[in-house]
Amino acid sequence: MRNLLIPVLGALLSLAFVNPTAAQKKIVVMGSSTAYGNGASSVANSWVGKLASYFQQNTSDTRDTILYNIALGNQTTYNQMPTGFTPPPNRPVPDPDHNVTKALSYAPDVIIINLPTNDVSYGFPMTEVMDNFRAMYAAITATGTECFITTTQPRDFPDQMRLCLRQLTDSINNNFGLNAIDVWTEEEEPATSFELQRSQDGITFETIQRIAAKGLLQRNSYNWTDNNPKQGKNLYRLKIIESNTARFSGVVNISTREKAFAIQKLYIDNASNLVVDIAIQKNQAGIISIVNSGGSTVQKQSKQFNGPAEKISLSLANLAKGQYFLAIRMKDGNYISRAFAVQ
Repeated sequence: MRNLLIPVLGALLSLAFVNPTAAQKKIVVMGSSTAYGNGASSVANSWVGKLASYFQQNTSDTRDTILYNIALGNQTTYNQMPTGFTPPPNRPVPDPDHNVTKALSYAPDVIIINLPTNDVSYGFPMTEVMDNFRAMYAAITATGTECFITTTQPRDFPDQMRLCLRQLTDSINNNFGLNAIDVWTEEEEPATSFELQRSQDGITFETIQRIAAKGLLQRNSYNWTDNNPKQGKNLYRLKIIESNTARFSGVVNISTREKAFAIQKLYIDNASNLVVDIAIQKNQAGIISIVNSGGSTVQKQSKQFNGPAEKISLSLANLAKGQYFLAIRMKDGNYISRAFAVQ
């Protein structure tokens, strides 16, 4: 939870203290054990404790922000729904001492909802969880109160449940935008490295690419293409190594078909043309694209490919220096790409 305090402060400072002479503000935190303070060395060292301490540094007047924490362990989105809400069968009922209605009874300026994992641990579908978040958000903002909802956070769950947590983080960010607080994405630890591993049996994995983390105190992205997948089933996972410990992502299954065509040669000639020699097993139409490192297509054209070999020449005269990818997709769905650089 080390990253939660920074986005909370940024959001609340911009919201609540634009006018330094404004009246005293009230914040209510709803949620489960993480917000309650479980796992921290002390309640004061929990993220809510640190947030309260930050806002209570001012002793020169009476304008300090007051923070009320009504979080409780094992709470779910159903427990936090407004009083009077009727849940579906076999779902928890609202808890009147810890729910939206209780939070609003403090007449707060801001409510933060922090329910990072329990719904998934109880097996509630993501659609239900998001419906509950949207309902709580609507009930709170209808009173003129600002509402912030934290995303899910990583937890040592089985693969499918970890995937649900990751997808819920994306849904919360997409649904609530600036009112979502991302507690999933972490800054990289020093000396972090990543290994892309591949397997065909799901038991024995081989490392096919190693990448050292950039180590910057920001979110970074990395990509790499497996240009030589095995025929049939390919299982991929990411090994993340930091502080001499390793953890693994979930496994992604990608199946490949027998290659209907292959790039034999790819080079840039003296006239700044990209020359591609292709071996092809059957005649068919396809699309040739050049994509920049940002993922944008800078050239695209249709072509009829006729076997057993084709030579293609593409002008690079209008391209800036940098890394690019040649991508060819055939009508039957076969696809291949190669990286090249414009100097």
